[in-house]
Amino acid sequence: CMSSPCGNNGSCIDFHGYFTCSCYEGFVNLQPQQCFDFNECSSASPPCQNNGTCLNTVGSFQCTCPSDYYGVRCQTYSHPCFSSPCKNGGSCYGYGDSSLDFECICQPGYKDSLCSTEENKCESYPCEPFGKCNDLGPSSYTCSCLPGFTSVYGNDTFYECKQNLSSCSPQSWCMNLPGRYQCICPPGKVGLFCEMEVLLCMSSPCGNNGSCNDIFNNYTCSCYEGFRSDGHQLCVDECSSFTPACQNNGTCVNTIGSFHCSCPANYYGLHCQIYSWVLLAICV
Repeated sequence: CMSSPCGNNGSCIDFHGYFTCSCYEGFVNLQPQQCFDFNECSSASPPCQNNGTCLNTVGSFQCTCPSDYYGVRCQTYSHPCFSSPCKNGGSCYGYGDSSLDFECICQPGYKDSLCSTEENKCESYPCEPFGKCNDLGPSSYTCSCLPGFTSVYGNDTFYECKQNLSSCSPQSWCMNLPGRYQCICPPGKVGLFCEMEVLLCMSSPCGNNGSCNDIFNNYTCSCYEGFRSDGHQLCVDECSSFTPACQNNGTCVNTIGSFHCSCPANYYGLHCQIYSWVLLAICV
């Protein structure tokens, strides 16, 4: 064995007066004391399974596997999700025999068929028209709002720019509208922010015959001398009112702060409202 008669394809074993070659895997003794390459691809049991293509190499072989199979002998079936095709934590669901028969369910903030693209939340313009959107990565952004607007969480849990709700005066109710808001005023308040009190006396409801006194959401009339309230907070001359002070064709005479009725025959009372029966005596 000193001369390495088996070459590089086997090991030499000395015996008394002779030697033999123990061939390495992939080689055989086709002639005495020599190791030759064995063509595994031509054997009765081809090494490549599942219709794989066999390529003989020195001392070994190589299998070219069909789609969806892998392994030294193409012995392992490749499930569509075996290679983890869904990126960024996406979940893979296979539904067929092909390596392309799968669907990715993406984590929030990612999109496309393999979940490989970050979503840009600013693409939906969530901050407009009152602010600028700043993309912070998957599912995250902030709004840089215009003066007079503040960044708050909307109903969709994302930031929106809305006007400062503190603009509405106390006791008013702020109603949010798309892109704006409206202050709903309580009784007695008016103005864009309900900042002004209602002054009912500005319309001179008491007329020219009395002075108006503003109270919260109402007013009273202080009538001048010779006039009185008509029951509807209007100061009137009793003799010129829509409802005559004197009944039954009585004549009304206005006096300072009051009136006097001059009644026709057979009537009396403050308003000439009482009829007087007169009995005639007949002498016989």
